Amino acid sequence: MKNLKSHLENIAMKLEPLYETPHLKNVGQPIDTSLYLQLSNGREVKVKDVLKNGSLILVFIKGTWCPFCRIHLRRLREWVLRVKHSSTLIVVSSENRETINTWLKSNNIDFLFASDPQGIFGKHFGVWVESLHFSQASTFLIDQEGIIRSVFVNRREDGLYMEQYTNVK
Repeated sequence: MKNLKSHLENIAMKLEPLYETPHLKNVGQPIDTSLYLQLSNGREVKVKDVLKNGSLILVFIKGTWCPFCRIHLRRLREWVLRVKHSSTLIVVSSENRETINTWLKSNNIDFLFASDPQGIFGKHFGVWVESLHFSQASTFLIDQEGIIRSVFVNRREDGLYMEQYTNVK
């Protein structure tokens, strides 16, 4: 099992971006804080309200079915435990709430998950792949004013996360 995990991690790190993201939001750009996230627990929350508690880390995954996304979520959990910072981390999946919740019940992941099956958030951030109906794997670090401070698309390395994240307030 360890060899398989190591093999998948090596493949994931070597993959080049597979999908173009011509409308990708970049560092320094504001986001629309009036957008609502549909959380997997059934609650609807406005981004503006989330930012009242600190910065926001949005992690887009293709879906809970994606083996590379699963590897990333395990790494992300380890990374978040090492960081002491007031932020809200929300994982955004293109799947419906029921699919996300079924997966969450059988996995030990305690992040907030949001459902984005129509790609509203994915389109706003420029990572939605229309032909495949999911968002490109990506992470956005957003400060309390709603400004993007860091963007990672595809590869997400621990060292870069730590460096960038400590500078977001």
